[in-house]
Amino acid sequence: MGIFTDKKVTLVMSGGGAKGAYQIGMLRALEEEGLEKKNLTLAGTSIGAMNSLIYAIKDKESIYDLLKVFKDALAAEMADPYIKTRMELIDKARQDVLDGKVSLEEYLHSRRYYQMDNLYMIEAMRRICPDELLLKNDVPVTVCVYSLTKQKPEYYKLNGLDPEDQRLLTIASGSIPFLSPAIYYKGDYYLDGGCIPEICKNPAPEDKIPVGCVKDIPCDFFIISYLKPEDRVQIPVLGGEAKAIEIIPSVPLEKAKDTGTLDFSDESLKWREELGYKETYDILSKMK
Repeated sequence: MGIFTDKKVTLVMSGGGAKGAYQIGMLRALEEEGLEKKNLTLAGTSIGAMNSLIYAIKDKESIYDLLKVFKDALAAEMADPYIKTRMELIDKARQDVLDGKVSLEEYLHSRRYYQMDNLYMIEAMRRICPDELLLKNDVPVTVCVYSLTKQKPEYYKLNGLDPEDQRLLTIASGSIPFLSPAIYYKGDYYLDGGCIPEICKNPAPEDKIPVGCVKDIPCDFFIISYLKPEDRVQIPVLGGEAKAIEIIPSVPLEKAKDTGTLDFSDESLKWREELGYKETYDILSKMK
C-alpha cells in the first residue's frame, strides 16, 4: 500500500520548458506510492499542460517524445545560417511592440513577430497524441492559455473536445511570445498561459501554476509541481481533509541563469528527471 493507493489526487504542473523533465521523475516517484490514473485530475500550463495531456493518455516515458520534438526543432532553427539576422529582426520587432508601435492585428498576422512556425509542433502532436487516445481519455485534464483579446488567462478542460482542438489548446499553452505564433481557437488568439504577451496593454497576471481551476474538485491530495522555487503560489483553500503537497526543486534546473527553459540536451534532461525523482521520493518518505 502506497500513500496514494485508492486516493483521489489532483496534480497541478507548472510551466518551464525543458525543465519539465523534472516532472517525469516526480511522476515516477508518485507512481511508486500508488498514484493511479483512475483517481487522478490534472491541470497545467505550458510544458506542464503538455506533460499532463501526454501522461493522461500514455505514460510518463512518452513525455520524452515531446522533449525530443523541441530539441530537434531548436537544433534545426539554430543551424539556419540566417539565424543571427532573424534573431536581430525579432529583437527589433519586440522593441517596436514595447514602444507601442504595433497593432494587435499586425502582431497576430505578421511573420516578423515570431521565430518558429507552429506547423512542426502541430504535426508532432498529432503523432504523440493521436485521435483515438484523446477520444477515450477519461483522466480530467485542464490547460491554461493566455487570451490576447481578453488579455487574461483562460482555462479549458480538454476532455470531450475534438482531438484537434485538444492538441491546439495544449500547444497554445506552451506557445512562448516571440518564439511561436499565437494559436487561433474559436474567435480568439492564445499564447503561453504562463507569460504576459508584451502586446497586451492592460493585462491581467499570467497563471504559470493554475491551482485555481481545480481547487474545488474533491480530492485526498492536492499536489503542486513547481519548476522554479520563486514561482511558488499560495496554496488554495481545499475542501474536506485534502492534504496539500508542494514539490519544489532545491536547486535551479539550469546551468546558468535563464538558460534552462530551452536546454533540451540529453544530459540536462536526464539530470532533471533524476533530481525530480529523488526530491519527490524524499518528500514522500517523510510522510510515512
